[in-house]
Parts: sequence; structure tokens; C-alpha cells
Amino acid sequence: MKIKVLFVASEVTPLAKVGGLGDVVGALPKALSKFGVDVRVITGYYGTHDEKIYPTKITGKMFVPWNNEQLSVNIRKTIIPKSRVPVYLIDQPRVVGTGGVYDSPTAIAGSEAEVERFLFISKAAVLLPEIIKFKPDIWHLHDWHAAPVTLFLDSTHAPVLLTIHNLANQGWASLATMIRAGLSVSGAKNFNLFRAGLEKADYLSTVSPTYALEIQSAPCGEGLEDILRRRQRELTGIVNGIDTQVFNPATDRCIVRRYDAHHLERKFLNTTALRRFGGLENILVPVFGIVSRFTNQKGVDILVEAIEPFIKDKRLQFVFLGQGEKNLEELCLDLAKRYPQFCYGKIGFDAVLAQKIYAGSDFFLMPSRFEPCGLGQLIAMRYGTIPIVRATGGLKDTVTDISEPGGSGLVFDDFNSRALQKIIDHALALYSNRAKIKTVRRRAMRHDFSWEASAKEYLKLYKHLMK
Repeated sequence: MKIKVLFVASEVTPLAKVGGLGDVVGALPKALSKFGVDVRVITGYYGTHDEKIYPTKITGKMFVPWNNEQLSVNIRKTIIPKSRVPVYLIDQPRVVGTGGVYDSPTAIAGSEAEVERFLFISKAAVLLPEIIKFKPDIWHLHDWHAAPVTLFLDSTHAPVLLTIHNLANQGWASLATMIRAGLSVSGAKNFNLFRAGLEKADYLSTVSPTYALEIQSAPCGEGLEDILRRRQRELTGIVNGIDTQVFNPATDRCIVRRYDAHHLERKFLNTTALRRFGGLENILVPVFGIVSRFTNQKGVDILVEAIEPFIKDKRLQFVFLGQGEKNLEELCLDLAKRYPQFCYGKIGFDAVLAQKIYAGSDFFLMPSRFEPCGLGQLIAMRYGTIPIVRATGGLKDTVTDISEPGGSGLVFDDFNSRALQKIIDHALALYSNRAKIKTVRRRAMRHDFSWEASAKEYLKLYKHLMK
């Protein structure tokens, strides 16, 4: 008999993607379905949804009690592309909104309207199974946005797994918002929705074993370490995978020349094309790339400080893509303005340019303060681009330094620009050794970062929860 799992999440790639959360929710259900799991996904129907590319059908209607009203909700249905996994989208313009997934480009919870949006989607999600005639064996909730589901479930609910993707991002609801949702709260004026989910879920997971340990103490615990220490026996870490059909240099239509581990000479043609695209000088120096949200977490501040001397001395070129905090965007844009032959970047999200950066860069930078898992380093290695990472969270679990047997990346420990400069020097030395860098590239490309291994671990966890 098939296990029935109901996902609830704020993002589902490619229907609604902002960060790595969307990539996970867009890929893991597909991998689980290959093992015979009946997976359905619930998310919001946002104003940014493209009906021409991802058409939906209204398959039902329901009424959700909200602020002493019965709000009408259209239930839209589609599938995750290249799969048969159904996605149900909660369509309620007044509360879910007519804009994007989040109100801030950083994706960090801020506005009261955003918090109310995900409270509403969570409440609607609890009512949905009866409408769609799907009784889940497992509720699989993702991050703070879906954590409020635990507040609306009755005492007979199926087991709940709450996956932590980024503990630093927490939704705080005011007393007024909680009352509109029909929830009674005593005491505090503001209510931490993530904390509530962490307390009430039957089991907790996060997206790497190292991050599962880090969040049990400050600073990575973000004020919630007390719960996580107390629940450590019900907490596990499962490393994310990537969609190897989407991220495949041998079939990628976004890049200039396709290649594999046996034809690495073709990768250089993508580097040349990336230089040309960015208006960079055609010079034989390595290209360092980054595709990221520009937030305090990602280490963009120390990156700009560390890399500028190398750019100034014309020892490397730097290409960036991302958006987020304005001061960090301006730091990168200023660098590109002052060194136009050696630095190019774009503020915003551009899936095609991202693929070009993964394929065309020689090194991929992830100097994170903390990193629950990280997908960029996995994608980079898939494209034979050597990751430069700080030893934290999932970066530590997935990237081994080239000084160790089987190593396919460059790893540093201390979070400061000096440590990053030192590892960049190591990268330049590696770049000058053409035979060694070719070996490291091939080693990186042969790693298996598909979702199958991770899906097996989740399947084991589901079965454990159903006992």
C-alpha cells in the first residue's frame, strides 16, 4: 500500500521559486514518487504565477474561517513539471495577495501581511484533504511558513514532520493576526510561529547533519536552541540533493557548449562566452562566480573585501548574480563599476544567467556565515566548477578540501576576509596547475548529488513515524 505524504511549503520550483527551499520542494516529491510514495504539494497561488507557462485548473472551492468571515478560496491544481506530482494552489487574492511569494527580496519574514499570508495558507491546507479526498499518512511541513499547520490540526492528525531549511528566518505574528486566524493566545504580544511548530511537530529534520548539530546551540540556534537541544532525539539531518535532469552540463540548453567529465575542454568555451556576455576582458585568468541571495548570512561583505585586491591586480575575474539587502547589492555593483573589464554582475534572479555562471566559472564562491545545506556548491560541482566554501553546515558535509583524499573543493574555517583571501590564493595556484585542476574537476563531476539517496532517507523516516 502506498504511503501518502502531503507537503506544505511557500515555494515550489519552478512554479514559484525564490531560493533553495523551492528547489527542494520541487525535486524531492519527484524522487519520492519514484519509490512509490503518493506525494501531493500545497502552496500559495501568488500574483507572480505565470499561467501561460504553468497553467492551472480550478478544481474546487472551499470557505476558510478568517477574521469572523468565511473567505472563499479557489483550489487550483497543476503538476510539478516533468512529473505526475499534483500541486494544489490556495487562491485567495485578499489574504494570499497579488504580489510575489515574499514581500522582501531577502525572503526574510518582515511584514504583517506576509505572516498573515502563510498563516492563512496553513489553515487552508488543513481543510484541503477533505476537499481533494486525500488522507495523508504523513504531513511534511517546510520552514516557518508551514509550521502553523500544527496549530490547526486536530488531535487525531497523522504524524507531522517539520523540516528546517533556515532557522534564522522566523515568522512572528501579532496578537491581532492570531485573532484573525481564530487562534487564542495568552501572554506575549507577538507569537513565534516557527517555535510553535518546533514544539508541536512529531519529528524534526533539517537539511544537513552538521547543521542539525549547530542549531542546538547559539548562534546557529537563533534563540530556539533550547527546544532543539531538548528534542535532539527527534531531530535528524538529511542532506539535500539537486535535480540532475535540470542541472546537467551534457544536456543544458542554457549554456553555449554542452560537455561532460570526458570533454572538459568544451567547458572553456562557456567561460569565454561568459566573459563576452559580461563585457569582460578576454584574458587568461580564472573566473570566480557567485549565485546567491545577498543577505548577512551569505558572507557577501567579506567576499567583496577579500576579492577586490585580486581584481585590482588583474589576477582573476568575478561574476555575480543575486539580490537582497541593498547595501550588499551596492557593494557588488560598485565593484563592477570600478573594474568593468574584470567584474560583471546583475541584481535580480535570472535562471538562464545562473546556468551560464555555473558552467562558465572556474571557481564558485560560498563564504557563508552559516549554511543549512546549500545547493550552489552541489550544482557547481555538477558543472565541474570548483567550490570555495566555509566549513559550516551543509557546506562542511558536502565539500572536501583537495588536500584530503578524494577532495573536490577548497575549504576554509574562519569567517573573515583574510581567511578567504588565503583560500583564493590556493585557488589561483590550483588554476595554474592544469593537470591537477582537470583531475579535481572530473572528481567533482562524478559525485552523485541526485535526490535518490536523500529520498531513501526521508522514506525511512516516514516509515519510522508511521509505526
